[in-house]
Amino acid sequence: MRAAAGPDFVISVRISQWKESDFDARIVEEPGQLGELVAMLRAAGADIFHVSTRRFWTPEWAGSDLGLAGWAKSFTDAAVIAVGSVGLDIDVMASLAGQEGRPTGASRIGELVRRFERGDFDLVSVGRSQIGDPNWVTKMTDHRVPDIRGFRANDTSLSHDVLTT
Repeated sequence: MRAAAGPDFVISVRISQWKESDFDARIVEEPGQLGELVAMLRAAGADIFHVSTRRFWTPEWAGSDLGLAGWAKSFTDAAVIAVGSVGLDIDVMASLAGQEGRPTGASRIGELVRRFERGDFDLVSVGRSQIGDPNWVTKMTDHRVPDIRGFRANDTSLSHDVLTT
């Protein structure tokens, strides 16, 4: 990858441990396999790993509270981005199927901060929360969590009919 892109091009690789059509799908079954995958991609030139899970707070494997982003970071010196229902109480598939997500408030954001400060990841990607409320970052910064509007399925052009066909 690096040879084709050149030295100044940032290469980001998204790793997702679930699929929309199969929540139990796995690209790796154990931490060692993830370590091998991350090492291989890093050697090929990856600069950033964008690690996607349905819920950033869910431990990936028994015996540790690390999520997938934390595990990926444990295997690399590259930057790691965590994503997965940041700021919401339901995951993406539930919200796209019509359930309305509510902002999770300080406790879940506190967990995100705890993991960040521990070094589990370097950056956070926030998707649906910002679609639901474009002022999400400002409201979070100003400690106005109760003012945050939650994401709703009709906030996107996708409808339930499109998702089920």
